Amino acid sequence: MPLCAAVVTAAAGVGLTWESNPLTGERSGLSVILDHRATLPALIFLGALLMALADVVAAMAYHRRAYVWAAIVGALTALGNVGWYGIHIAGTRVHALGMDSAGNLIDPVAASRPGISWYLTATALLTTAVLAIGLTRRTRAVSRPGTSGAIQA
Repeated sequence: MPLCAAVVTAAAGVGLTWESNPLTGERSGLSVILDHRATLPALIFLGALLMALADVVAAMAYHRRAYVWAAIVGALTALGNVGWYGIHIAGTRVHALGMDSAGNLIDPVAASRPGISWYLTATALLTTAVLAIGLTRRTRAVSRPGTSGAIQA
């Protein structure tokens, strides 16, 4: 159950604030992902997140290690992409030209920083991977009938 809660938290975190900037305001994870120029990382992230969610549900229902390992791969891939987006968020600088009350031209610069939900999403994905790794020890491979290993004539 904690594994499902971690994946759902990661999925919900995508809809909350990922980027915070004093000049441009706050942006949600979906707007950061879909507004970015690179579409391949967005597709990889969303696919890995859906893969992790589906495989966690399948691992809980069918108790097979293959689903658990696929959930681990999905969670770590999504975590890597969250880190990539975090680097790009932290590297964003915004310039705004304006005039002060005396008529002087001003050029304030503000740096973006990851929002609280970015940290929540990253933590939930890391928790998903750690809990899924722990689940591999408890999950046994379910054998199919007739494959007990004995030689049959």
